Amino acid sequence: MVRLLSPVGGGLFLALLGVFGVAYRRRRNGGDNKNTRAGARGGSRAHKGKGKPHKLSDGGGDGLKSGGSSSAGGGSSSFVEARDNVALQLTPALKPRTAQIKLATDVVMGCSTLAGMFTALPEGDAVKTVEAALLAGIKTFDTAPHYGLGLSEERLGRALAMLSTIAKLTPGKVQVWTKVGRVIYDSSRGETAPKDADVEHGNMAGNPGCIFPETSKTRTPVLDYTADGVRRSFHDSQRRLRLEPDNLSGKVSGRNSPGLVERNVLLTDSGIVGVRVHDAETEERFAAAMKPGSGAVDGMVQLRKEGLLTNVSIGMNDASYVLRMIEGKPNGTFNSVMLAGSWNLLDQSGLGVLKACDARNIEVHNAGVFASGLLVGGSTYRYSKAPPEMVAKTERWGKLAAKFAVPLPAVALHFAFAPAVVSKVAVGLKTPAEVESTKRWLSTAIPAALWSEAKTAGLLDAACPTPGSIHAR
Repeated sequence: MVRLLSPVGGGLFLALLGVFGVAYRRRRNGGDNKNTRAGARGGSRAHKGKGKPHKLSDGGGDGLKSGGSSSAGGGSSSFVEARDNVALQLTPALKPRTAQIKLATDVVMGCSTLAGMFTALPEGDAVKTVEAALLAGIKTFDTAPHYGLGLSEERLGRALAMLSTIAKLTPGKVQVWTKVGRVIYDSSRGETAPKDADVEHGNMAGNPGCIFPETSKTRTPVLDYTADGVRRSFHDSQRRLRLEPDNLSGKVSGRNSPGLVERNVLLTDSGIVGVRVHDAETEERFAAAMKPGSGAVDGMVQLRKEGLLTNVSIGMNDASYVLRMIEGKPNGTFNSVMLAGSWNLLDQSGLGVLKACDARNIEVHNAGVFASGLLVGGSTYRYSKAPPEMVAKTERWGKLAAKFAVPLPAVALHFAFAPAVVSKVAVGLKTPAEVESTKRWLSTAIPAALWSEAKTAGLLDAACPTPGSIHAR
């Protein structure tokens, strides 16, 4: 490109790129000074401890029906689309994926569903869903202490321990990811939250905002984005997931109940593969997580240095905070990012994050790919009733999919994998039937002509990466 531009023309292009880049970054970050706070409110309105429950970032919120994850907020949709179109045109294009999708390594089962999100889920059904995932070849699971205040982790740990033989029937090691940013205090274990703790009341049992009806009344979630909080949360997750070192080696943990052997020897020797800093999407949480030495991010890095995990990650919905976090730490800090709700058929506002990750060799784990369930027949978008313009856009996508005789959810899944920087896609699964649907959709070939027509119709920008002829195996 440089050879095709005269010195004057090249300088003008670079100047324009710089102007648009500054404007793009300021907008992505929520603006400068007071606008930064406004952007945070726009993208993460429900993150205060006593407010409504925050949005999920493991893909489980899609649930193949409802729930989901928000995208970066702030501004009108027309401005967001115009901003991203400018970025698509004036920065190097994202490389499209050419590698085949592998169920064992590339598909993540989002496990917020195992805690009975919105509706109680019998434990037996949770086990059956994990079993179906393993039999389908899905070996990667993403959970968090927040989901049912430890219930998701406990159910996943018990299910994997029960299904060790089944897990060996398909290729690949089981991998488990969890998150940090909350410490769960359980009075039934003799634990009491500190008096000055930042208790997240909105996610406690009995609170109208709690979306996990089976949450134990003995548990109290405390927001803690310190390095010490990360270590405490990590070890608590090891216990709930039955991935403590003794269990991994097949020894009986001294904390087991009499006669109960808690083992999970089928998993990778390192136990929990990675942790993600979760929901640091207010200025206070972000500052605490990023604090040099004593913040959550450096705490995760220290766990990696000690060999307790191999992957340091981010798990958030608001693309602006994700971008600020990866740009605010040295290259090599983060191995991956889980970005929820910001790269799907209806919303590509995570473009800046994808480009930043591509430049830094950070893998992207894409979640919220069904746009809060709207793309699989649901009626919600970003945790609220879907606005008419998004319903209309979904209907246009549905008609296009029908024209090519392919299911719309299959189109959505393949698009989620389109950029090469996206190494994994998370899908919330609650039943064995949903596991089978996901496997079928991933095996569906999407005609290249569909993507061309989507761009011609204005459903996607002309420079947006789209899938090649790839499908799962």
